[in-house]
Amino acid sequence: MDIHISIIIVNFNTSELLNDCLTSISRDPQTPAHEIIVVDNHSDDTSLAMLHQHHPSVTVIANPFNAGFAAANNQAIRHAIGRYVWLLNPDTIVMPGCMTRLMNLLDNHQEIGAAGPRTWLDTDRTLEVCSLKLLTPALAKAVFTRLPDRQRTRLLHEAWERDATMWTATKPYAIDGIGGAALFTSRSILEEAGGLDERFFMGYEDTDLCTFIQQKNRRIVVHPDAEIVHLFGQAKQKPQAPKKHIYAWHTAPLNYLQKYYGTSAANHFRSLRHIDRLVRRICPSIPPGRSVSSTPDGFRLAWSKPYPSACIEWSTDPLFFDKFGRHFSGNTFLFPAPLLNRLDGNRWYWRVWLTPGGSPTQPIDAGWGIWNKYQDNS
Repeated sequence: MDIHISIIIVNFNTSELLNDCLTSISRDPQTPAHEIIVVDNHSDDTSLAMLHQHHPSVTVIANPFNAGFAAANNQAIRHAIGRYVWLLNPDTIVMPGCMTRLMNLLDNHQEIGAAGPRTWLDTDRTLEVCSLKLLTPALAKAVFTRLPDRQRTRLLHEAWERDATMWTATKPYAIDGIGGAALFTSRSILEEAGGLDERFFMGYEDTDLCTFIQQKNRRIVVHPDAEIVHLFGQAKQKPQAPKKHIYAWHTAPLNYLQKYYGTSAANHFRSLRHIDRLVRRICPSIPPGRSVSSTPDGFRLAWSKPYPSACIEWSTDPLFFDKFGRHFSGNTFLFPAPLLNRLDGNRWYWRVWLTPGGSPTQPIDAGWGIWNKYQDNS
């Protein structure tokens, strides 16, 4: 039997999440012929025993140390025999038909170099992830500092339009990049790229690969009818999770700027970040919009009249560059407590736009709120 898809999952101390992910794949009656390769980065939980007991057909590569995300994926890519490769996180749940739709999309459109599914944060489909953006020095300054910048409004407008269009799309929609949590591409492209760049231990290896695909004039597309749930933040809360400094600003993003724009661009941005820290201490940010009080079930927003069609954004960043969101209608919206407890940060910003159209400088409603995790918020 020909193997169409090689599913590659890098695991580090996420035994229960990995088991749920693999179970969701096995329960999909539409799944094409595939193989699953799990690379375990020296877990000290029950991951290996769980795989042996519950998923004996899975190929397991057990590393004697934590090789990092990029290097571990490359180990599996070298073993993969499918014509397509799906890089998948262990903290995901694959919805029925997802893989078939992604495979058919690439089969029927040779100009597409990579595809990804619609990615929800929970099974209730509360919020979706935003699109991956390819970093430039101008974009880095605009969105990761508060220093004066004449391009900031334009760059944020472009990012907002891209995400709002993706959340409302009913047909495959081209974006800059797909996150490594569920990146579907051909094995030939990965071989041409030489695999993932291992200078990125964890983080920005997906941005780097998408940059390579874009440079080859291949499109990168989200398929709105292919869906997964990414339990974003749950793996990072594990006591054995990698330390946050691994994917902080002095590591992966700076490596990306240095690779594509040179050492001088990376050093310039590093200097801007130091200046920005001083500015933030002297002039703390003022949250936009109305404040919202939390309740035990989360943040509940209400309006006097229902919106027939709107997009809502939810972020720890008042510029709403990295964010979650979705298209919705009605006069209420709940950000549920379990989701808030899972995600990093306790100060959250939100804003609402009418769709289609709108301007990122004029949302129809905006605000912020403080969430005290794991406590009674009444």
